[in-house]
Amino acid sequence: TFLHFRGPRRGRLRDGLVPDPTRLSPDGDCTRHIHLWTPREADWLVSQQTYSAHGSSVEDIQWSPNEEHVFASCSTDKSIRVWDDRAPAYKACMITVPNAHDSDVNVLNWNRTEPFLVSGEMTELSRS
Repeated sequence: TFLHFRGPRRGRLRDGLVPDPTRLSPDGDCTRHIHLWTPREADWLVSQQTYSAHGSSVEDIQWSPNEEHVFASCSTDKSIRVWDDRAPAYKACMITVPNAHDSDVNVLNWNRTEPFLVSGEMTELSRS
């Protein structure tokens, strides 16, 4: 089944983030914003709340495997942020690592058994 979505033109729908198709899907864009999308039968409903703590393009977003309302994001501003979607968007950023890498942070992933994140940049340097 293909779903049609309507929303911000500059956004990009993320694949592989939602193991449960009824769960919200976070989407980062090149203008530093994160939106939460709700899948519906015929399209996607994008939340009007905008998570905007990054300084530039959001490169990756991953839901915590252990905490239902927590997701992490990384950006070309070199930061990693951890969010709680139960809080209003303007104060949902709970943890910030401002210079997680020396250059753009492009990927991140949660450890499934411990409360750790691993992240990577284009130089193939990873940190945890």
